[in-house]
Amino acid sequence: MTRALFGASVVILVIVFHAFNLFADASSDSTSTASQRLSDQAQAGQGQGSITRFCVQVTDLHISSRTPNTRAEDLMHLVAFLQTVTSPQAPLCLIVSGDMTDAKKGALLGGQLSEEWEAYGKIVKAVRNSGGLVLDIPGNHDRFGVGGQSAASDPFRLHSASGQANRSRVFSERVGGALLVGVDLAPLPGPNWPLNFFGVAYESVLEELDQVLAQEASVKVVFGHYPLNTVVHPDGALRLTNVLQRRHVAAYLS
Repeated sequence: MTRALFGASVVILVIVFHAFNLFADASSDSTSTASQRLSDQAQAGQGQGSITRFCVQVTDLHISSRTPNTRAEDLMHLVAFLQTVTSPQAPLCLIVSGDMTDAKKGALLGGQLSEEWEAYGKIVKAVRNSGGLVLDIPGNHDRFGVGGQSAASDPFRLHSASGQANRSRVFSERVGGALLVGVDLAPLPGPNWPLNFFGVAYESVLEELDQVLAQEASVKVVFGHYPLNTVVHPDGALRLTNVLQRRHVAAYLS
């Protein structure tokens, strides 16, 4: 789900959806024709000193071993396709905003499953092996029944790009002129299914987010798992929307 904020968001959304629209339009072409057409467009601005950077956001993969689906394979195909139209000078940036796994052991029983996380880990590895960047944060499903932040109890720490890089709950990355900021609002310890649905924005996390967003950038984009209307604020008067507006964030992607 994508949540756009304020007037400048249209610029980012055009860029994000442009990448998806190019992929959709290419579906009617042969693979070689589509790749060549996208490669030509991606490098069209290089003669003027600019490079197009593909930055794609996906969310709610819900890779499942209990109810098999092809979402991991589908994303691998998309990653492979995008790798044919990117270059070492402008590698792929993949944003995964939560619920990588389904984490269901039964109709009313949640829990982390190693095979689901291993499937996601292969996607992270594929992007990294091509020189690409993965920015990921957990969703509520990724924290079902998780008791702490150690790799033994939290497979997100072991298999995700952010976990392996030991990123904090708020982290940033510059891609071109854009400042991309991830904010993890998933409760930890994580209540199990079916009690874990809301993001929790503690004031300490919001203060950290505010400091990160104080950096200068041509455009600022924040991504999180939870839609704004499913975020609770248990302490203080500071609100997530207040921070986003005060720091002139162009878009909030969830």
